[in-house]
Amino acid sequence: MADVDLSRLYAPNVSQARAHRDPHKIVLALGGWRSGKSVYGKWEAVAWALEAAERHGAGAQFAVFRKTEPALEETIQKDWMNLPGALIADKRISRGRASIILPGGSRVIFRAFDDSKKFGSFEFDGIVLEEAWEFDEEDFTF
Repeated sequence: MADVDLSRLYAPNVSQARAHRDPHKIVLALGGWRSGKSVYGKWEAVAWALEAAERHGAGAQFAVFRKTEPALEETIQKDWMNLPGALIADKRISRGRASIILPGGSRVIFRAFDDSKKFGSFEFDGIVLEEAWEFDEEDFTF
């Protein structure tokens, strides 16, 4: 696996650093507009993915969801696609389907979550829900 020092690429603010240390399986990042919630989610998932590849010798599968495709493509997907080059082994973008392969083989997919039935047979090691207010309880429990 490529040796990537995240501390050289990302300096979390006080709230983000506290959230990164949180040991819980589910973490809800709350805050105002531009407070760093999406940045936290992105770097937390990158750290998980790199750690999984290092621990298991193989990559993990992650998903980043937003409720609609236009919102996904115009916001968080764009941000992830601009990760530093050392963190992207491969990336693929097509209408409604995008993915990034990180060093070590972990894969991050980007999908609109307009129908939870589409993901019934998927297995993910981690999920980032962007703009949680857009989702209802049925979405969360798929």
